[in-house]
Amino acid sequence: MALAQKLFILNRTALRRSLIYFSTSHSLLQNSTHEAPKKVVSRAAVSNDPALSVTSKVKQGASDFWYSTIVVGGIALTGFIFYIIGNELFSSKSPTRVYEDALKICISDHRVQDLLGTSITGYGEVNRRGRGTQIASSEWIDTHGKKHLTMRFHLKGAYATGTVHLELYENDCKEMVYRYLVVEVDGLTRRQVILRPEENTSSSSFSVQPPAPPPVKLEPFNEKSE
Repeated sequence: MALAQKLFILNRTALRRSLIYFSTSHSLLQNSTHEAPKKVVSRAAVSNDPALSVTSKVKQGASDFWYSTIVVGGIALTGFIFYIIGNELFSSKSPTRVYEDALKICISDHRVQDLLGTSITGYGEVNRRGRGTQIASSEWIDTHGKKHLTMRFHLKGAYATGTVHLELYENDCKEMVYRYLVVEVDGLTRRQVILRPEENTSSSSFSVQPPAPPPVKLEPFNEKSE
């Protein structure tokens, strides 16, 4: 009898706990069901609000305009950089091209080869590290509106070294022509080789006579040794 009473009490306690758990779960489910539509309605109300929609469109438009401006500016800057590089490398008036052309004239002349020797190389002004990487040059416009370019660089051969002095100016055809191109051999006895103007070219063939040479100080531009 006592055992049956204990079992009855245990069963009643378990049943009571089950009812409490069921009622609690049911109430939580009802609360979540009621709150979900509210959230959906609130989101729908926010999305359908015309003021917020216009603000979002304005922000998106401003963001798109900013990104487009950055892209267009980047393309323009890239094109400008390529133009500067191409003009420096391929223009016959650039100091780099003038140096390359003058160096070819010097090393291919037999008189220069006789004085300096073979395997002639060109280099610029020697820096503190003993490297000749700067070609001294200067550009200016004369009173006739013609462009001039003066340059100085050095040569080194198997026998001796030399210094190249040159000046070009713009003629009536917008072409850069040599006023002079001279190789001066270094040493106690300085000897010169006049490469330009050529012997068959007279100075009277130019309609505009170039002015006097500029000051001795020339501005350097970077150029690797040949």
